This record gives sequence, structure tokens and C-alpha cells, in this order.
Amino acid sequence: MLSTKQVGYSKEDNQFHEEISTLEANGSVVKIGSAYSGFEDAVVVKSKNGEDVYYRKTTTFTDGEGDITHWLFAPTVQSMNRVPACCGTTFKVWND
Repeated sequence: MLSTKQVGYSKEDNQFHEEISTLEANGSVVKIGSAYSGFEDAVVVKSKNGEDVYYRKTTTFTDGEGDITHWLFAPTVQSMNRVPACCGTTFKVWND
């Protein structure tokens, strides 16, 4: 699993970003089942203090031909309660 130190970050947008292939290769993309029922996909990264932060998918973006270009994720309520520093952040995942 990747940490927040190992992915890109835009201070202007308060947004982490990474390519889907990198996240998948490092175990940071998960299919959510019983623990977080209702979420299709999530990104999980380690925060600076070592806590797992789950980001749920909020939006899928496509190009003019209907191909997915990227997804936008927001932290779960549970993650914001455990790691207040993730409040207001988002995570952009590029479809490479």
C-alpha cells in the first residue's frame, strides 16, 4: 500500500493524484465489500501518522469518445473522523 508521501500532491487543489496502474500494483486500490458496503471502489493510502485513509469514488470523467480519463475520490466519513487532516482533500486517479 502506498503512503501519501509516495503519490503526487497539488497543494493548490489540496489533491493527491496517481495513475491507476501504480495504485493497483501497490495494493492501494480495493474492491469494498462488507466493511464499507455500498462503495464500488476505493483508494486507500497510509497517512503521515500511519493510519489507513479510504477515499471513495465520487465522479467518473470521460473524454468525447466515452473513454474514462480519470476518477475523483473523496475521503470516507470514517477516515475523516480518524484522520482529520484528510478533511477537504480529494484523490484524482488517472486512467493510464
